[in-house]
Amino acid sequence: MVLPNFLGLGAQRAGSTWLYNHLINHPDIYMPCKRKEIHFFDRYYEKGVNWYEGFFYDGYKNIGEITPNYLYEPEIPLKIYNLIPECKFIVILRNPVDRAFSQYLLAVRDKNEKRDFKMFLNNRSDVFKRGLYFEQLERYFSYFDKEQFLILIFEEVMDDPDEALGRIGEFLKIDGREFDTSQVGERVNESYNVKFSKPYSIAKKLGSKLRDNDMDLVVNIAKNLNIKKLFGKENSKMTLSVKEKKELYYHYKVDIEKLELLLDKNLALWKME
Repeated sequence: MVLPNFLGLGAQRAGSTWLYNHLINHPDIYMPCKRKEIHFFDRYYEKGVNWYEGFFYDGYKNIGEITPNYLYEPEIPLKIYNLIPECKFIVILRNPVDRAFSQYLLAVRDKNEKRDFKMFLNNRSDVFKRGLYFEQLERYFSYFDKEQFLILIFEEVMDDPDEALGRIGEFLKIDGREFDTSQVGERVNESYNVKFSKPYSIAKKLGSKLRDNDMDLVVNIAKNLNIKKLFGKENSKMTLSVKEKKELYYHYKVDIEKLELLLDKNLALWKME
């Protein structure tokens, strides 16, 4: 049976696409190319292990996949433990305030979201909860040893991506010098406004339906043809005021303090005292 020996857990909107793009280009790592996020443990568990195994190939020192939702859903750690208990995990955590707002911007682009950010938060409890990293990691640590985790901070990764790749190489016991660093500092999958948001959201829903039915080839052809450009791109970008950021930060403050103790790490980059 060929299954991953490491998983990228997220967090959502915290550099998982950046991570995937570097991992897939390393000669000692196999990452699924037909689908970036497999969602086996959260969406398609009923399809069975044979379906999951079909995404991977043997012959590599490391085999992995990245699905950011794995960090958030409470039932997933046990599912992973029952299938691959020796698995390693790469986690990238982002300032929870910025993460929540980035998720909102993504909903504006991909789902034609019309509510303002405050209303969006009030009606989508998961958006706030996805930033409660202490709770999420504590669930994993009840099944797995901390030594099985590499936990990176998004802001530090973006500030020094070469150092982050070096740590990833050391964690996976591969030569970090073999990562393709030609575009190492480039940000990917950034949020932006789409000119024709309603048809774009319909196209995104169609793509999800096709993947549900394992029709990845159709979706990937559309991606390779850069169909996304047909929907246009707005130059304007929404931002949060300092006041709005501080208000949301204080709701995360206790969880951040607990996370610092759990990780034995000062998260001063996130604080707004």
